[in-house]
Amino acid sequence: MPDNSLLTDQQQLLEKLQQLQQDYIATLPVDINNLQSLLDAFPDADHSNAIQRLNAMHQLLHRMAGSSGSFGLTALSEQARELDQRIQVWLADEAMPTRHDIGSMHTAVTALSNHLQASALQRFHIASRPANDRVASDSMTVWLSGDNTAANRDLLKQLSAFNYDCRLVMPADIHAAILESAPPRVVLLDFDSDADTVLMALNGIRTEPPRLIVLSRHDQFDVRVKAVRLHADGFFLKPISAPRIAERINQSLKGEQSIPERVLIIEDDTVLATRIRLIVEAEGMEAETLEHAADVLSVLGSFRPDLVLMDLYMPEFSGLDIAGVIRQHHHYMNLPIIYLSGETNPEKQMEAVRNGADDFLVKPVSDVQLMAAIRSRIHKYRLLESQIHRDSLTGLLRHSMAKTALYNQLLQAKRQQKPLSVAMIDIDHFKAINDTYGHAAGDSAIGSIATLLKQRLRVTDIIGRYGGEEFMVALPDCSQNDALRLMEDIRQKAAELQFPAHDQTFSCTISIGISCTETKPEADADQLIDAADQAMYQAKHNGRNQVVLCQPPDAGTL
Repeated sequence: MPDNSLLTDQQQLLEKLQQLQQDYIATLPVDINNLQSLLDAFPDADHSNAIQRLNAMHQLLHRMAGSSGSFGLTALSEQARELDQRIQVWLADEAMPTRHDIGSMHTAVTALSNHLQASALQRFHIASRPANDRVASDSMTVWLSGDNTAANRDLLKQLSAFNYDCRLVMPADIHAAILESAPPRVVLLDFDSDADTVLMALNGIRTEPPRLIVLSRHDQFDVRVKAVRLHADGFFLKPISAPRIAERINQSLKGEQSIPERVLIIEDDTVLATRIRLIVEAEGMEAETLEHAADVLSVLGSFRPDLVLMDLYMPEFSGLDIAGVIRQHHHYMNLPIIYLSGETNPEKQMEAVRNGADDFLVKPVSDVQLMAAIRSRIHKYRLLESQIHRDSLTGLLRHSMAKTALYNQLLQAKRQQKPLSVAMIDIDHFKAINDTYGHAAGDSAIGSIATLLKQRLRVTDIIGRYGGEEFMVALPDCSQNDALRLMEDIRQKAAELQFPAHDQTFSCTISIGISCTETKPEADADQLIDAADQAMYQAKHNGRNQVVLCQPPDAGTL
């Protein structure tokens, strides 16, 4: 059954958009009267004054052409665009319009009023979005569709340590399993065990289908192509490494768990800006509108957008001006910028893209096209930022970035008067692992602990590879006792992991130290890290494979 709350949200969005359309239509008579007034003054205007009036008319008509189309007023948009193109020809030649030209423009502007009256009778519509019946849960359900073998049972046992709710489902039982429970988030599809029966059953799921990861003992090209045609998120050859599978599942589900995308909208037309913000927020993103471009740098610092969406022409500063200022700052060199403008001249569009923009969309643009462009650019941006700021082996934040993130979270925690806990984690006897099993095995252990941390922690938590086999974790809005319970659970799960090394397997343990602002309210980021680090070394001294809390200074334990 459709999600009634989703249908209600869609209806509320439709009502807001319809009200915005009516608010926008209410402003158009003023714009049309201003156009008439500018035309009335032409007979007495000198050349300089006439150019100023043409520029003012260009601004009005350009905005009307783009905004009217965005609100579904197609005829009005097309007529305004045609008039704007006439004016742009005069401006390009710096030519004075003749009396005949002025009379023709008067007639055309009067016609805009007729289009406006017809537009006022229109109703705005949005395409209904498909409902998603899946109920989110903290536990990510993974089914392994295959035979009941010792290898498959061991694989699921290993995956359970990464916070997955695992279940082995025989291909013959797949229909019954789907009927008796909610569909899984991920299916590990064994190509060597009646995969066609499983696929037929999965195709019958009416809600969001699970993601597929293919397992096979065959490495032929046609087998891999079959996985591609099924849109599988991964292909793994047997024997299977549980840590590698866990990392791929984590990557596959990353989009569902990621922090919402943030879009900054720079647009002087406040009604249109509000409409775009509603569409963006309806897609699960966060949006902020900015009317005054001079404030862009302060908003970039506080809102930290993943993308800037702005008009090319605005009264005080052009989009080229704003993009140039943004690109002057090192932190925003890769920040995507998309122009959303009524400019149809290909040369001017290319000039805009050459000067700092990543894409150019011509108003009016459909909501589907707009959101596709936004999502695509943000995906590429986040991927690039991840490669720059994250460790290549683990995908975790690098040392310096983790400390910066902790610094920002600590400031926020103090403003909100909420606790923040920091944990330092170290793999026990790591040198012995490298010496005994080789550096590749050591890397496997580091990567697996990183995956475990990513699975057990929230997307809002900070996880960094602090150095070598050491990790730093920051837990916003987390008390010392809650951090202790969480880290103890992670310590136990880490000890259950098995890592392949040649013809054998090995396991490892971790030692953890915790500090918290509850016991160190005046500590800065470096002091919290140092306190957690000392607690971690105390855990090592006490025999390893344990969690130690940093005590207040008067406890005498540090």
